[in-house]
Amino acid sequence: MNQSVFWKKGFIPVYFIGALLLFLLFHFYIGNDNPSIYLIIFFSIGLGMASIMHNNKKKNANIKDDIDKDKL
Repeated sequence: MNQSVFWKKGFIPVYFIGALLLFLLFHFYIGNDNPSIYLIIFFSIGLGMASIMHNNKKKNANIKDDIDKDKL
């Protein structure tokens, strides 16, 4: 799961751009008044935020490992 393309830094903007495009599609083009369709958009934004947190945690772990190696 850590090697998945969905967690890579380059894929993070895809979640937010996809959520924006879905919002524009459903709100303006289709004219949907049903708020439950926006759950897909919130899920996509949530995945983007989870990906940012995952990459930040991995980056901080690598920095901590480098600092520990420098102390030795």
